[in-house]
Amino acid sequence: MFRIALAVFKKNEAEILTTRDSADLYETLGLLGSTEYDCDELMYMGFKKIGTMRRGQLNRMREAYRIEVSREFAERQKRLEMLRK
Repeated sequence: MFRIALAVFKKNEAEILTTRDSADLYETLGLLGSTEYDCDELMYMGFKKIGTMRRGQLNRMREAYRIEVSREFAERQKRLEMLRK
């Protein structure tokens, strides 16, 4: 399933890369689920066109972006708290 999800992301890469912030990204990702896809094309992309990634490389990438994601989350929480006041 992970490879199919990556294929969906790859197929919509141009649209995903135009997002301006995490809220825009979440909205775009939400719309991906309502799109019809050719299952054979997704299987081909997921297992033949997308390369592999070793767990170590994945962990390094997670760590590299963890700080940025945490910062965005904290900023969002502050905005929500201000709206509640």
